[in-house]
Amino acid sequence: MKKNLCIIYLVRHGETDWNLKGIIQGNTDIPLNKNGRIQAKELKKKLAKVIFDKVYSSDMKRAKETAEIIVEGSGLSVDTDVLLRERSFGKFEGKHFSFISKFEQDKKFRDKVFHGGYGGVEPIKSIKERIFKFLKNIVKQNINKQVLVVTHGGVIRNFLNEIGFAYNRLLPVGSIANSSYLKIRADGKRYAIDEFSGIEAG
Repeated sequence: MKKNLCIIYLVRHGETDWNLKGIIQGNTDIPLNKNGRIQAKELKKKLAKVIFDKVYSSDMKRAKETAEIIVEGSGLSVDTDVLLRERSFGKFEGKHFSFISKFEQDKKFRDKVFHGGYGGVEPIKSIKERIFKFLKNIVKQNINKQVLVVTHGGVIRNFLNEIGFAYNRLLPVGSIANSSYLKIRADGKRYAIDEFSGIEAG
């Protein structure tokens, strides 16, 4: 590992029943289902050779349990942070994703919802601000260390958009799979992706 860098494994949580049914979760605190726990165990095997120094996750059940499964037996505890929460979808939570997707061709509606906070939806600007605030803080605290960070698809999507990996429209629902991950080299200002699994950009 090069000096003065932090290696971050950025992970999306395992599957939930709402993921399976295509229902918008947002800040609704849905736990992992049986398959989600299996996915987390499979990811634990994939990352078995990685020695983590610290573990962070969203405070939501589906993310925290995923993190706990991945580091089970390591002696590490999971630090939760609200900055890693999924985007709030306000009044759209509990509805099928098709409810929003049918409006996506309407630019005014898109801007109103995704940028203007219509219906209690967290604006994209807010998501990006909090994920980069979190990353900057943990990089500072973990120089020359490896950390696990478990979060949500919407957070990862906007991170990838901001660093130029892919625009949001090229990362539709389903393109960031449950238990997918990115290995990132970071100095708090720049973020380089060394490898990724379970992510398909159009």
